[in-house]
Amino acid sequence: MRRFFRRLIPLFVVALVVVPILAACASATPTPAPAPPKATAAPKPPPEATKPAAEAPKPAAEAPKPAAEAAKPAEAKPVAAAPKPASGKPIRVGNMEPMTGPMAMFGAETLIAQNLAIEDVNKAGGINGSPLELVNCDDSYDPKQTVTCMRKLIDQEKVPAIFGPFTGSLAEVAFPLANEAKVPVFSHIIVPGMAAQYRPWTFQINLQADEYWPAGVKAFKAKYPDAKNAVIAVDIKERSPQYTGKELLPKLFKDAGINLLGSVDFEGGTTDWASYATKIKSMKPDVLTVVANPPEGFGLHMELEKQGFKSKLLLDPMHVYSFLFWQQSPEYMEGTIFPEWNSWLRSDPKTKDFVERWQAKVKADPSQPPAPPGSKIYHFPSYDISNYDAIMAVAQVMRDAKITPETPLAEARQKIRDGYQNLKNFPGASGSITVKPTGDVSWTAPVMIFEKGEIKQIVP
Repeated sequence: MRRFFRRLIPLFVVALVVVPILAACASATPTPAPAPPKATAAPKPPPEATKPAAEAPKPAAEAPKPAAEAAKPAEAKPVAAAPKPASGKPIRVGNMEPMTGPMAMFGAETLIAQNLAIEDVNKAGGINGSPLELVNCDDSYDPKQTVTCMRKLIDQEKVPAIFGPFTGSLAEVAFPLANEAKVPVFSHIIVPGMAAQYRPWTFQINLQADEYWPAGVKAFKAKYPDAKNAVIAVDIKERSPQYTGKELLPKLFKDAGINLLGSVDFEGGTTDWASYATKIKSMKPDVLTVVANPPEGFGLHMELEKQGFKSKLLLDPMHVYSFLFWQQSPEYMEGTIFPEWNSWLRSDPKTKDFVERWQAKVKADPSQPPAPPGSKIYHFPSYDISNYDAIMAVAQVMRDAKITPETPLAEARQKIRDGYQNLKNFPGASGSITVKPTGDVSWTAPVMIFEKGEIKQIVP
């Protein structure tokens, strides 16, 4: 028995030590409150605690983050601050458009597109903080006045870049002056190779005739495979129609199996179209192609309609882009096919935004004639969207080159020329723009058709 109690003594001593400790721990731990409907995570048990209950979340492979760190919201990505509107001393660039004369209506439309570009550039902070301004000069669609404008913008206004002129005959006098003064000029002419002829300071910002006309003839032949005999009516005074009507189209018609009956030649400025329409009618073509500027193209079609002429029409975008052309009767117009410089019917948001704003401005312009009652077609900016894009692209070039109002003139001109020459994949309203070594641009030419009172794109 004595041996038995002797064995209990150590256990009794342990109990005397351990029990008070456990009692102290129990009294230090508060009684947990009833769990609310949505309980917070339970306190983390001490290392010597037993395994958590089955309903407790299993610990991750890695040690869980402290509660304060876990509750910390994800770090927000920095949001770029909106650019401040441009202010201060402006950077001024030159612009030549026909504000008066026979092309004044179209010069006004182009200026609307250019002013939209200036507005957008300045809303986005301008050129390195400085506002961009246009210095306009009215060339009146006259070569002599074009020379006057070029000299004024270069020598008096001392601009670092010039936009314009409007047509090939004006570019023939403007481009040599650009090279002489070493100032970059951005023209929306369509004569192939004209910029290449006057390198390195001249650029063509629109699609060239030898790129959009092959697409037009191909689409026409696919739509009208039985078309056999054609007549080309061409303005032989203006450089662009002259090239297209006398050099390019005869070859394209031959390759497409269309017989060319002949051409009917006239000069820009013609107003009496009776004899020309009579001659075309007497040749009995089943294909008529008219290559002319808007006033002449419109006048000839009006007379042809008056004389009861009817033929399949394959027309140049130079005069079709004027809504005046669409004043013809739907019967006369039905099935007309024409290639285009730009796809202003693209679904791209940037294109749609520009077209909507441009058309709203044109409709609000008192110098623009209203659309015919019930017409679904108003002006469309196939030419003008290129002018918008040209200013936007040059503005980006100037930003990248760090040009400011204090940049020396010769240096600014050189930087603009070099930057634009190396432009690649610029995201314009008309699509992606890349400048070729020859100074012009290239993209897939769209082709349109007039059907049931509407214009639709059939290529691409």
